[in-house]
Amino acid sequence: METHEQLSAELLCQREKHAPFMRNLAPPIPETRINVPVNEFDWHLQNEEDKADFAAVLRGDGDWKRVTY
Repeated sequence: METHEQLSAELLCQREKHAPFMRNLAPPIPETRINVPVNEFDWHLQNEEDKADFAAVLRGDGDWKRVTY
């Protein structure tokens, strides 16, 4: 092979020759991930009071905003 055209022709020939071996024969992969839609949730930005008493944040104290999607 000495030209670009010869290389292209040979590549095409090899692709056709090996096409039967390149088929996708693998079975489909089953979906295993559990999707949980989150349509609404509470949003809270940390402030200095939260740093002093993190347990209060865990109890839900403070300024929380309801977010819906």
